[in-house]
Amino acid sequence: MIGRQKTYRVQLTEDEKKLLQQQALARKTGQSKARRAKILLKVDENPDWADAQIAGEIGCSSGLVRKWRKRWCQTRSLEEAPRPGRPCLFQAIVKAQVTAMLVASQRILISR
Repeated sequence: MIGRQKTYRVQLTEDEKKLLQQQALARKTGQSKARRAKILLKVDENPDWADAQIAGEIGCSSGLVRKWRKRWCQTRSLEEAPRPGRPCLFQAIVKAQVTAMLVASQRILISR
């Protein structure tokens, strides 16, 4: 089934294919990242397929296929976009130091 002409056409290099195949099959890869990799591999294998066809093969929505087709063409990355909201007030290292101080003070109180 041939859909309308795609605005965002995914053409993967051999290195990108290898990387995406590793991401799709790795045991430690998060489920959402593995799904994104599978979507992009399927899109590259079948450039004339409609998003709905690819979604049916993968088991996701056609909107998800459309989103990752577009995002890959724009960023060449499987990472999620930054989420909106208030930025962190403290860096991770400061949080870790405060936690360590609290744990140390708890130990002192318990040992008395």
